[in-house]
Amino acid sequence: MIIGMLRHFKVKHETKKKWMNSNQFNKWIETYNNSEIIPPKNIDILGNWDICYSSDLKRSELTAKLLYNGKIITTNDLREIRLKNIINTGIKLHYNIWLIISRIIWYFSKNSQEETRYEAISRAKKFIDLIEKSNYSNTLVVSHGAFMKYLNSELRQRKYKGKMGFIPKNGKLVIYKK
Repeated sequence: MIIGMLRHFKVKHETKKKWMNSNQFNKWIETYNNSEIIPPKNIDILGNWDICYSSDLKRSELTAKLLYNGKIITTNDLREIRLKNIINTGIKLHYNIWLIISRIIWYFSKNSQEETRYEAISRAKKFIDLIEKSNYSNTLVVSHGAFMKYLNSELRQRKYKGKMGFIPKNGKLVIYKK
């Protein structure tokens, strides 16, 4: 079985204000989630895919449509781990700092976010189960950076061979074989 996995193409989302308070950061996340993508000049995905699964967030769906001409199954099981800053403050921090704070809070908190780390792990396992139970031998998956880490971990536990970097690059295909 071969699974090709990649992070959506870069997002066309300019940050006019890099310094923002917690409410502005939450709005920034929502805007990012609904933004267009920046397709590369040359799109070349190697592989003969039987099926494509994509996150149902806009950036992944648009990426999948550019990469695959066959049936694309969109699912919220491949969505990015949702960030929401729970610290309500008027203090302005750089948006990258808000991203780091939100990920740390998410990683260690059990109830502050919509989804816990354990639920994300469970979602990754459920999705890989779905792929393994399907009749497809070559599956393309379009998802998001943070969630791909959990998919990668689950695939490696199941003895798939593939090498994904610490931070998945936008549009870079990673092949897993078992």
